[in-house]
Amino acid sequence: LVSDATRDAKIFACRQLALCGGAENVPALAALLTNIDTSNMARIALERIPGSEADAALLDALGKADAKSKIGIVNSLGARKAASAVPAFGALLKSSDPLLAESAAAALGHIGGPDAVKALQGRVARSARDTAANALLECAEHAGDAKAAAKIYRSVGGSKAVGRGSVFFDNVRIDAKDLVGPEGGGFKQVMQGFDYSRALIGL
Repeated sequence: LVSDATRDAKIFACRQLALCGGAENVPALAALLTNIDTSNMARIALERIPGSEADAALLDALGKADAKSKIGIVNSLGARKAASAVPAFGALLKSSDPLLAESAAAALGHIGGPDAVKALQGRVARSARDTAANALLECAEHAGDAKAAAKIYRSVGGSKAVGRGSVFFDNVRIDAKDLVGPEGGGFKQVMQGFDYSRALIGL
């Protein structure tokens, strides 16, 4: 990775490290994160390597990488559920770059926890408010505490970012080939996939 090997060779090496890499490989991969041509291959490998060393490398590169690479790094830290990235993501929620702000909001939803919730309930760029609301719902679903989840649900319930309403299909005819289930079985099908933790909002 630190040699003059071809890009294809480095991609192959990163793929192998994603499968069997360890903390000892982090420095070499970290050196590639701030280069737009190699950032994606390096972060994908780091995303799979366990340990705080990989989190630290990704977080350090976040402040040095170009705008496009930053989005990928944010996504990787979110996939790793790196709690150490929450303060940095909280700042990115206010970014003028809509894609970066949305990525930060989504990543906070994946990470979860009280600090992530607090960041998502704070100041958020207009472009990322819908994503932040959905991220809060994700935090609530994995809160592990009924009261904490209910509190988050109530906070989202007062947000304009999550639209609610009713849709009626009276006197609508469709071809039999377009049915997604047996006639009259819609309610049963919806309830089979219903997230019962949402009922906590009524507590």
